[in-house]
Amino acid sequence: MPFSYLAPIFHYVAIGSKFQVSFESNENYIKQTSRNRTCIYSEKGLMNLVIPVCKQSGQKTAITQIEISYQEKWNKIHWDAICAAYNSSPFFEYYKDDLKYVYSNPPLKLWEFNSILFNIIKELIDIEYNYTFSTSFIPISEKNEYDFRYKEDFSYFNFPKYTQVFAKRWGFIPNLSIIDLLFNLGPETSSYLDACQNSFSIIHFQSLGK
Repeated sequence: MPFSYLAPIFHYVAIGSKFQVSFESNENYIKQTSRNRTCIYSEKGLMNLVIPVCKQSGQKTAITQIEISYQEKWNKIHWDAICAAYNSSPFFEYYKDDLKYVYSNPPLKLWEFNSILFNIIKELIDIEYNYTFSTSFIPISEKNEYDFRYKEDFSYFNFPKYTQVFAKRWGFIPNLSIIDLLFNLGPETSSYLDACQNSFSIIHFQSLGK
């Protein structure tokens, strides 16, 4: 599974399941994926937040070595967007300070930024996690139905509905960034993730991997 920027809910369902998940730490950077992109629910509906990275001059670069570009104040843009989207959510005030500092003082590398956010979110959600980081790169195989490194569409997964700030305007949007769940459900986030894990057997995970 990719190590993503404020990863989608499905990733947390996976790492909280009985199946051990391995985050890919030995791949080369892949553009236009959740590695540097997250999706939140804004006043205008779905909003993508993309972290700009430094150009690679045509050469492949290890995901752990990708540097963030600061030609624009993307960190302020992202934080302002998050505040605008979730300021009226029930639990934004409880958790915002945990994240605000990271956006005010982001590191040089994408992997480190994602890691800091992941560790913060992990501490805020009370579930048992089952994951490792890869020790070497394993090429993708069509026979491996559990390889989610290059999968972005999880529409097959039937996410239960929960209250979202702008749902009356745009309807329920599933599998957004984990912060959408956290800001809206707070301590009940773990119960939601548990419900997802209990609702789907290994057969459902197989169908997602195809």
